[in-house]
Formats: sequence, structure tokens, C-alpha cells
Amino acid sequence: MKDAIGRRLTDDVVREKLPNGLTVLVKEIHAAPVVAMNIWVKAGYFNEEDDEVGISHVIEHMFFKGTHRRPAPDRIATEIKSLGGELNAGTYYDSTHYYFTLPSEAFARGLEVQADALTDPLLDPKELARELETIIQEARRKMDNPGAFAAEKLNDLAFRVHRIRRWRIGNEDALRGFTREKLLDFYRRHYSPGNVILSVVGDVETGRVVEEARRRLGSMPAREGRIRGSPPEPVQEDLRFRILAGEIKRAHLFVGFRTVPLFHPDDLPTRVLATILGKGRSSRLFQEVKENRGLVEGIGAGTEVFADLGTLSISAEMDPARLREAAAAVLGVLEGIRTEGPRPGEILKARSAVESQYYFAQSDVTGLSSNLAYYESLGDYRLADEFIRKLQEVTPEAVLRAARSFLRLEGAAILGYLPGEDAASAPDCEEFRRMFPGGGGPLVPSLPGLPESIRRSPPPAAFSREARGPQRLPLPGGATLLVEENPRLPITSVVVLFRGGRVQETAENTGISRLTLATMAKGTHRRDALRIATEIESFGCSLERVFDDDYLGFSIGILTRFLPGGLDLLLDVIRSPLFPEAELERERRVQLAAIEALQDQSMGFALNLFREAAYAGHPYSLPAYGAPGALSRLVRESLLRWHLKTFRPDQMVVAVAGDLSAGSVQEILAGKMEGWVADGPPPGDPGFVALLTGVVERAERRKRAQTFQILGFPACDLRSDAKYSLDLLQNTVSGLGGVFFEAIRGKRGLAYVVAAMNFAKRLGGSFVVYLGTSPDKEEEARKILLEEVARIRSEGLGPEEIRRARSFTLGTYPILLQTNQARALSYAAAELQEKGMEEVQAYPSRIRAVTDQDVDQAAREFLTPARYALGVLRGS
Repeated sequence: MKDAIGRRLTDDVVREKLPNGLTVLVKEIHAAPVVAMNIWVKAGYFNEEDDEVGISHVIEHMFFKGTHRRPAPDRIATEIKSLGGELNAGTYYDSTHYYFTLPSEAFARGLEVQADALTDPLLDPKELARELETIIQEARRKMDNPGAFAAEKLNDLAFRVHRIRRWRIGNEDALRGFTREKLLDFYRRHYSPGNVILSVVGDVETGRVVEEARRRLGSMPAREGRIRGSPPEPVQEDLRFRILAGEIKRAHLFVGFRTVPLFHPDDLPTRVLATILGKGRSSRLFQEVKENRGLVEGIGAGTEVFADLGTLSISAEMDPARLREAAAAVLGVLEGIRTEGPRPGEILKARSAVESQYYFAQSDVTGLSSNLAYYESLGDYRLADEFIRKLQEVTPEAVLRAARSFLRLEGAAILGYLPGEDAASAPDCEEFRRMFPGGGGPLVPSLPGLPESIRRSPPPAAFSREARGPQRLPLPGGATLLVEENPRLPITSVVVLFRGGRVQETAENTGISRLTLATMAKGTHRRDALRIATEIESFGCSLERVFDDDYLGFSIGILTRFLPGGLDLLLDVIRSPLFPEAELERERRVQLAAIEALQDQSMGFALNLFREAAYAGHPYSLPAYGAPGALSRLVRESLLRWHLKTFRPDQMVVAVAGDLSAGSVQEILAGKMEGWVADGPPPGDPGFVALLTGVVERAERRKRAQTFQILGFPACDLRSDAKYSLDLLQNTVSGLGGVFFEAIRGKRGLAYVVAAMNFAKRLGGSFVVYLGTSPDKEEEARKILLEEVARIRSEGLGPEEIRRARSFTLGTYPILLQTNQARALSYAAAELQEKGMEEVQAYPSRIRAVTDQDVDQAAREFLTPARYALGVLRGS
């Protein structure tokens, strides 16, 4: 792979097989003082018998809940927090993994804790009973997510025998029946050393890692593990179809096909097929069904591939009245690619996407450790590079063969999830049969050819060879450029932000910032919407919108050889948008649909209710996507004026981090910004948030399995020194081992979601707590929260709790800033929020300067039980 892509994922990886059969992988990366340790177990939902459905996920939850050496259920979490690290886990169909990300100096202690959890789980029955209630809350939360619910129901429809058909988290009655003995039986069968991989990536020394692994895991008894997978699925012989009804606002359409398993010759062509069909704004489904016909608000395609099966699925969200038209258009697009296959430009775009994803996966030690472990679980970690090489070699002929092989009526499963009142009038199975093979005929959206500059894109001159930065450099019109040179990987992240946006909105034009931002990328004087989408995706990236209360803008993560073209496109979108009437109407429909769809999302809707309560009369109270009435009144001239007012060079910060030179980037941008001058003075601020004088509640009720509530206390703005004390307070009460988490979830199992956040903005803030509970536990969970608040105010927090929070805050900070994207966004936001990019590097010293007394004082000052805002979406 090194010939095609110069820096390989598997370069310098060391593999060590311990005598008991456990595999250790080590890759040294010294770019940041962090290390990821990933324990990967080759067992998941596919390995569960029918009376064990969900048990691998239960073991995942119990993994960090105590050992014989650490019997307290919060001990592991608090110990890792005190080391400045974070821990998490995940269960999937064919694997379960547990990872710690830590400061590299804490590696040995972290591995000792992780090894203890793996080799000696306590699985305490009382703790198991509590954790099962938490898992049930997690399952209910998933049922309240229409897209996630429908995706699993598609598997239930498409498969009759294979274990992928099952509701993978398990049903409530079965979950409550799990005992310690049942968990231990599954653990003994599957958690044998031969089924375990330890993948360590980061700022460590390989020899020491291997030595510690032998010491901590070498004594794990070698035993025969049992990896029994799913029974094979019989051949599908006819279309499968189902309509589901629910109390939702939007319709969801899923179309699924069986494909081939890993290592089959058609696997990689099928992945490229899915990319061409539904990855990105220039994909065929997006262009034809969403852009050209306006039938859906969101659409995409993807694949799932395992050792014994593969799937390709298409998902779309729409107005229920558009279901028939949308389905016919989807089938027409499928027939279009079955008829003529992909175009060379589409293959080129897919290859760029593969290469870009490949490199960006290497910028985070946690993701890289998972990637290496995943491929090792398939047989060899070096398959990571082999897969990428083979993906780059996929031909148009192979993709056409895959399309004709798999996109067939007899291999399809179609599922519609609709609002109850629309389900009865939905198309039936026979109507869908008549739509195949192509609805009204093959549909092939017109796609522009790629410019020669994209086909032959050399890297910009004067690459940096040593890490430097960040630097602050001037740009024309009063703009600021922040550059960090980081030559480790041939990728670059660019963030362009402007001060203002929603903070300047009113009730009369709420939503205008989002609508302006969306429509800017839909046409300029030099490029139409399709050209913009095609070019940016040919660079192997997407044009992402950045939207915050205090600023807005765009970001891209790009292969550095395409950076000049990426910057040209970005500045064209920012400086010269046309706001075409047809595109404005299309984006208005999308935003109106998002307002409606938000009512199906418990957390997002509850957050809107909270903001109404907390910031009444201030722009921060305005809904996330605006209000239907205000959006409907906006015309093209409204957006042109808003653009002129907001997107000004004197309110602009560009932050660039990656494999580049500061001088060359400054030169490129200065050329693109020549003659750009702000018109008149910048808009003023609306003033600071007015403090609450009592308890204010906004609540609504829906038919939901969960209640989601957000409670927030008035707090300081981000320019106050008290912000740092509240950041420490947040990490004292939130997350695994946090005071609120343990009181509500850890000890009582009342909620799946228990999180706190210091929501500090430029003109005000709140200290916010999020709780997701069953409807009957809402008041009890809130009562316990307020009791804990009262206790903290009267007794203060213990020095050990604050010490752990400080270690966690300082330890996770470099973890959060590993990627070019994270650093570029942090530099730009700090600069715009008047603290300066220096704040990003000064933050650790600010946290060290906070005393225990400062944290207790902040708790007494801001956690005020008599003054808070509450937003609640109540389930029934």
C-alpha cells in the first residue's frame, strides 16, 4: 500500500502472541502525550444463543462494575478518572471492546486496572440488578429514535434465521432474568485468551508495553474458547415488505439487500457501489431523490459486512405524503446504476473518500487502536492496508457486476415506518412489486465531469517538515489566519468562522442563520450546487457547516494535495453565494422538516424546551432550527442582507492545521480575498442573558418509552474566571464515577443518561444536567439530583473528588485535541470569543490554578435550587 498511499496504518506495528494465546498489538505514535489501550473480544450479539439475547451487552456494562480487588462498583471509573483518563466500551454483532484513553505517563497503572477487569470480574448480583434497569432505559431510548428503531426492524424483516434478525439489546423480561451465573457462563465460553486482542497505540515504548502485557495478562488461564456464530440464512426467494405505524411526525423508508461476506471478491465493489449511491451530496440518491425531485429531507446508503453475511441498505426520511414518489425514485436510481454502471468520475470520488477516511482514522489513537484490533480479529492487522489497497483498485466493471447481482427484487426487503394516521394509506407489497425494477424507469442524475485540477492535483509548494505553531497571521480586510504546521499525515483541516449568527437573530427571523449557511453552498457565480458538491467530494471530504450560538461558518478536512482547490471552493462559497430561488425553497423545506423531525428526538426537543425556559427574551432562547412562521417569511433578499451583515472579513477567523506551510496558506488565502472589504460597522451584541428569579419549567408530553429532562442553573459567561471552576465542577459530578452519575444511575439505576455540562457562552451560561429516565422515574430522579445539589452546597465536595476531576480534566484535554480538526476549531472559536487562540494552550494552567475552595464557592454560587430552568419531554 505504500506505493499508492505513502504512510501506512500498519507501519511499525509490533505483534506479540502470549503463551496463553492472547494477542498484543503495539504502535508507537509520539505526536501527543496520550495512549489508547483497547481490549477487543471476538464475541458479540452473533455469539449469543436465543435465550441469551443481549447478554454480551450486559457483560459490557458490568465490565467496569467491580472486581475482587476493586469491589466498589464505581472504583474502576474513579481510578481511571483520577489518572486523567476516560473509559468506554461498545458491543456489536461480532465483537465487544473496552478501551481506556489516558495520559501516556499513566499507561502501566491503566493496564493494571484494565487487566483486573478482564481477568477477575465480580459480576455482583445486586449491582447486576441495578445495571439491568439502566440497560432497559437504554433500550427504551432506542425505541424512541425512529431511525434506529426502523433500522433494526429492517433486519427483522430481511432475515428469518440469522441472528442479525433479533432486537439486539434484548427484551425487558429476558434481561431481568439474567443472573450472575448466566453471565459467568457466557464469559467463560467467550472471554478466553485466544479470543482477546490488546491493542495499544500512542506515546509509549513498545518493549515496556509487551513486558507489562505479559505481566498483567500472561497469567490469564489458557482455555478453549467457543466462538459459535449464527446459523446460516436460507436463500431469499421473494420481496419482503412491512409497514410499521408509530407516534412519529416524519416517515422513514428503508430498502435493504443481502450482499456478500468479508473477503468475497464482490465485497469491495459493493462498498464502492454504496458510496456512489448514497455517500455525500453528489451521490446519485442525494442528487436525484433529494435535490432534483425534492422528495426527501435526508437519504443515504451504507453497507454492513461480517464473516458470514453482508447487507446494503438505503434509508430516507420524508413527509409521509411523499412516500410513494420517493420509493419510486429510489428504485429508479437503483435501476439506473444496474443499467449502465458507474462513471469514471464516480470511481475517482469513491477512491478519494477511501484515502481520506484512511488517513483521518490515523489522527486519533483511540480510533487507530480499534482499527488495528478489528483487522487482527479478522485474521491479521495488516489487512487494514490490504483492504485500502484493494478498494483503490475496484473497477467500474466490478461495481456494475455487484449492482446487477444484488439490487434485485427477490433479494430486497422494504420497510416503511410512518405516523399512525398515514400507515393505512401506505403502498402495499403488490404496489412495490410493480415499482421494480425501476419505478418509472431508470434514473441517472446528470453529474459534471471533474476538472483537470482535481485529476492532477500536486501538493502545494513548501510543505512543512517539522511541527510548528500555532501562528497568527494577517489576512486582507481585517481577517485573521491561525496556522499550525503538523506534518505527521498528508491531511489538513480548515475551519472558517464568523462572529455572530443566531446571537443576532430575533423571533421575527429565527432560523435565518442556518438557512443562509445551508443555501450558501447551493450556488455561486462560478459554481452551481452540483459542481460544489462534486468538487468537494472529489477532494475526499465534505463541506461541513459549523453552527453555534455565538458564531457560524464552514469546515473541511482534506487531503493536503487538494488544499489549494479546497480553499478556492471554500472562499467562493463564502464570498459569492447566489442564493438561487429554487435552492432557497429546497433548503427551506429541509429546515422545516428538521423542525418537525425534532419532535421525534427526545433530547433535542427537551433542549429546545430548556432554552425557552432558561433564556426567555434572549436570542439564546430561540429554537435550534428556527420557527416555521419566521422561516416561511424569509425571501432571497433577506438572506442576501443577512449574508452581507454576517459574513464580513473583519469578523472572520481562518484556522488551518495539518501538513502545510503557514506562508503558502497565507499566500493562497490572500489571493482569494483580494478586494474584500466589510460594508459599514459590524452588528452589536443583544446584551447579556437576564438571570432567572425562580423555577421556570417548559414541558410537553409524547408517546415515548422515556422521559428526557434537562435542568439548568444560571451560571457565568465564558469570559468569567469562574468558568474554570465550573468546568472542574462538571467533571466532579458527571460521567462514570461522578457524584450525580453515581447517585442516580450507579446506586439506583434510575436513568441511562446522566450527564452535566458547563454551558458557557459569550453572553451568559447555564450549568446543565441531562437525565433520561422511564416516565415513572422522572420526579424521583430529579428529587435525588436536587438533594445532591443541596448536599454539595452545604458540605462542599471532598478534596479527593476534586483531585480526580482535576486529573481527569487535565488528562483528557490533550486527548480531545489530538486531531487537526479539533485544534483548528478550538483555535478559531477561542479567537472569535475574545479570549485569543492562546487560551487553547493556556487552559491547563488555568485549571491548575483553581483551588478546592474555588470549586466549592462556584457550587454554592451557581447551583441554586430556588433558581433553575427545566425542559421536559415526558413519555407515557
